[in-house]
Amino acid sequence: MTVSVERPHDTIRVEVCDRGRGWTKRTRSRELDSDEPPGGWGLMLVGELADRWGIDSEQGTCVWFEMTASTEAAAVPLVA
Repeated sequence: MTVSVERPHDTIRVEVCDRGRGWTKRTRSRELDSDEPPGGWGLMLVGELADRWGIDSEQGTCVWFEMTASTEAAAVPLVA
């Protein structure tokens, strides 16, 4: 898996790629108390937070998203 982050001009672009078997759309129908393994919420979060996003699946899968960068956000320190 590779992760790249770029900041061209006033945009932040993130790509997460792997050479897995590709991507197929899944619906979010599992109950939270299901016996199935957790997961599947990543693209929903990306869709809510990003300005633009997409999936390229020519060789494996590459999910990308872009967000508009603001100067105010750059000045706020991240606290863990």
